[in-house]
Amino acid sequence: MPILALKGSSSFIHQRPHLMKKITINIVLAVLCLNFTAHAQSKPDNVTALKIGDTVPDITINNIINYKDKSGKPITTAKISDFKGKLLILDFWATWCTSCIRNFPQTETLQSQFKDSILILAVAYEPAKRIDAFFKSKAGQRFSFPTVVGDTILQQLFPHRLVPHYAWIGTDGRVKAITSDEPVTGENIHRFLNQQATAFQIKNDINSERPLFLSDNYPEDNKLLHYSLFSQGRYDGLQMGGKFRRSGDVINGRALTNSTVLLIYEAAVIPLFEGMNDNFNDKRLLLDVSDSVQVKETKSEDLKAKHTPYYNYDFIVPVRYADSLFRFMLDDLNRCTGYYGYIEKRKTNCLVLVRTNHKDLLTSKGGEPENSLFNKTPARLTNCPLSYLINRLNSLPEIKLPIIDETGITGNVDLVFTEPVSDFAKLKAQLKPYGLDLQSVERELNTFVLTDLHSYNPVKRGPSN
Repeated sequence: MPILALKGSSSFIHQRPHLMKKITINIVLAVLCLNFTAHAQSKPDNVTALKIGDTVPDITINNIINYKDKSGKPITTAKISDFKGKLLILDFWATWCTSCIRNFPQTETLQSQFKDSILILAVAYEPAKRIDAFFKSKAGQRFSFPTVVGDTILQQLFPHRLVPHYAWIGTDGRVKAITSDEPVTGENIHRFLNQQATAFQIKNDINSERPLFLSDNYPEDNKLLHYSLFSQGRYDGLQMGGKFRRSGDVINGRALTNSTVLLIYEAAVIPLFEGMNDNFNDKRLLLDVSDSVQVKETKSEDLKAKHTPYYNYDFIVPVRYADSLFRFMLDDLNRCTGYYGYIEKRKTNCLVLVRTNHKDLLTSKGGEPENSLFNKTPARLTNCPLSYLINRLNSLPEIKLPIIDETGITGNVDLVFTEPVSDFAKLKAQLKPYGLDLQSVERELNTFVLTDLHSYNPVKRGPSN
């Protein structure tokens, strides 16, 4: 069996930031049909949390979707012993965890790559109805890996506070590792299957409700009114992500771990744009820094290339200043990061979506909402706001200019795209039957500028009010 070099660590936050209760995060997912009755999982006597080296009890797992027996017949139950002889990776996730969902395509890729040598079994504690509703509301790619819903037992065997959370069970049925999502790579799986030494970081969750790195000696009864911490370096065992701090129902803080400088700034900038009835995206960003690798992660095949540093940030303001949280957060980051970020109006070349006539050509006929832009062909937007199209187009790297909506359409729409939109001419051609067009213009747009602090010149440019 593989030799596992295990290192202890603590963990904190798991997901890329949810950036305000107003913000709609369009995660492109599929509709899963959960047409079965929920059953409780078979419960072993005296359920005990497992640790590295323990043998996993041969429990029966119920409520599995997208799972087939050896003959190819769809089934909804399996025993742990059914997976003996292959690497079983339990992937604990939740519908609110953006990091979990972002890993779905990789899960399918890994399962396809290693075929019957492994099984990545997704595990959700949420009931079938909630997961069904979630996937329908985030319609898109159809994922086919097996998923347990309504789990009550596996989470007791592998207790955790934060997701994603992974349990690696070897071919002999013993627990080999408990990790975050970072070690779940093709290289590590290959090494594992070939019994090569693999160094995994043990995932140990901490209480994420406490301010980051706050001393255990701090009296719990003492109300923490203000807190600010900014540190450089990975906090081992954590994913890139963040969470809100709350005092009762009031959001009065943000915490982010293992994040780049730019991602931390964006946690403040996105809600500030929302407050101006605007939407931030990469095309509204101007990086005016001497070394972009220091603030924004870039993919490189060069093993000698510089790596983007990670930071941890926790910021809490008194409740009476909660309405100014993100403005104060931006000011705080400007004091402690060595960079200066601000929002200002800039004349920008852009594309505006306009109506070419006033015929009613795209008003929705109703039905179940679907947003599969542009992850399959044909791509559909059914009974959804036109803003979904604008947001999706702004996320496409093939379209270099920012896109803004000047149609005046407020109701839900129905749109179908039968061809890829990477070709701008084809995109315009597919908009034409709906009485829509994209026109090149110059507009003053809100733009987030990030510059080196030492080169910031308030005379030439400055933060907007």
